[in-house]
Amino acid sequence: MIINLIISVDEKRFDSDNRSEDYQAYENLVKETIDYESLEVTHHDDMRQVDEIVNLIVETVMCKNDKILIASNWYPASLVKKKFLMLTYSH
Repeated sequence: MIINLIISVDEKRFDSDNRSEDYQAYENLVKETIDYESLEVTHHDDMRQVDEIVNLIVETVMCKNDKILIASNWYPASLVKKKFLMLTYSH
C-alpha cells in the first residue's frame, strides 16, 4: 500500500478568507486546465488521486517561498508554478 503524504509548512497561507477565495480561484483554474470534468468520466475510479494532485498543484502555486524543494533539488518557485499551471488532461 502506497501512502502519499503532503505536509504544508506554510500554515499562515490559510489564515484569511482572502486566501480561501484565492485557493478556490486557483482550484477552478487548475480544474479547467486539466479538463477535470472529462477526467471524472474517463477516470472515475481514480478521482480521489486526481483531487489530491489538484490540491498539491494549488498549494504549490499559492506558496509564498522564493524556491521550492523537489526531489532534493531547489527550483525557483516561479518556474515550478509555471510548469504546474501548464499541466493538462494529457499529463
